Amino acid sequence: MPIALGFVGLLLILQDALNLDVRAVVLVTILLTVIWTVMAVLAYRQYGANLRLVLSRRAWDPVALRMDDDLSRAAVESLLASGDLHDAETALDALVDADSPEVPRLVVSLLSSADPARRRLGAEVACTAHLWDSPGVPEGVEHLLGDGDRAVQLSAAAALAGRDERGQSLWMEAAGGDTASARVALEAAARCPDPFFVPHLVELGAWPSAPAELLDALVVHAEHLLPLARWMLGEPDAPRLTRRRLLSALGEAGIPGGRALLVEHLDDEDPSVAEAAARGLAAAGHRESPDTPRLARAVTSSAGRASRCFQVLSLLDDDEACESLRHALRDEIALSAQRAEVLLSLAHEPKAIAAGVAGLGADAEHDRNNALEMLEVTAGRRAARMLQAMTGAGLDDAARLRLLGEYCPLEARLLRDWLREIVVDRDRYWHEPWLQACALYALPSLLPAEAHSLAAKCVESADAVVAETARWVVGTVAPTV
Repeated sequence: MPIALGFVGLLLILQDALNLDVRAVVLVTILLTVIWTVMAVLAYRQYGANLRLVLSRRAWDPVALRMDDDLSRAAVESLLASGDLHDAETALDALVDADSPEVPRLVVSLLSSADPARRRLGAEVACTAHLWDSPGVPEGVEHLLGDGDRAVQLSAAAALAGRDERGQSLWMEAAGGDTASARVALEAAARCPDPFFVPHLVELGAWPSAPAELLDALVVHAEHLLPLARWMLGEPDAPRLTRRRLLSALGEAGIPGGRALLVEHLDDEDPSVAEAAARGLAAAGHRESPDTPRLARAVTSSAGRASRCFQVLSLLDDDEACESLRHALRDEIALSAQRAEVLLSLAHEPKAIAAGVAGLGADAEHDRNNALEMLEVTAGRRAARMLQAMTGAGLDDAARLRLLGEYCPLEARLLRDWLREIVVDRDRYWHEPWLQACALYALPSLLPAEAHSLAAKCVESADAVVAETARWVVGTVAPTV
């Protein structure tokens, strides 16, 4: 302000010395206003740029809270005395982080609380803070193995799983029991991670009806899980559901070794496993280079699978017995497009790929053309055209097959050859039980001479639907001599 007033005085002196009139004042005012406006705009833009930089790249280094002053201790005591369990949990976390000597005493108090939720919290803190050498803590947790509250009992069992055979037996019994017990057991395992749980969690991974809490437990145990996961993912005969769940857990965990394993299985021979690997990488925030050979092979493999499905569809007639097989083949084509979209999203902006694929399915030709052009610019002509063929709005099956044929060689095969391949799947290419079951169901109509012998090879299938359909065919069609 003093500098501004000085300049005003200087201006008045100059005006008087040079005999300037009011026009000079107006001119100076306009000039200063323009300069001020330009500087304001520049400052505003710089502020916005700096704000985005701070919010997007801010690095907060976590430090342990200090509990060595009266105010901090008073705040923690207030939280512990609160009726809200979350407040008490927050206070204990702060004390554990600060390595407070008060933690064992507070945990012993929680273990003997009349509130089941607080007893459960005490068992969990005893495990996560490794208080097994503190007086009264191991005995208090062991006492909870006989607690009347099931959740408290299983929390104590999980806390003791790496140390006590009773806890291990109790947890294993609950995890293998009904859905409600398994859910509580898995929640407890997720709160008290221990290498003991790893093989049991992997075994539960093969259960189709396993609770959603299984994934949380697998994610928490990702570091312990990695060696076993590497072995199981390398076993093609391992349950596909287990392999998919392992990949999903490794993606959610985002550990370095897990990411490398996910990349390794981007072109897995089981398409659903490859898709799980891609989704896991997307969840971990992993980005692939558009030129990565593994990624290009995986996208082309998805297109090749769709091409084979179209080739089978072109050979099927309107027989009612083929209806389920036609639906299954079209489901496979849709899944192939979905897998290609997920894979491309690893190398390009996911929103752009998703918008492009959605646009390819639009009713209006103008929207489809715009989406195709955008995908060509984003992912390249080859990937865009393969997605167009797999998505297929505005194209009939013959046109879609011709388009895929530009990138995936067509095979001159008869329908019976395709059916044998899908049903027997000797090379483990299709790896899809529902498609196999639908092909089995169509055998009596499409390939009666070989229906019995082909179905007989599938009666012992691990998939219940495939085995049941195979038994139906064997019982319906007489063997040929």
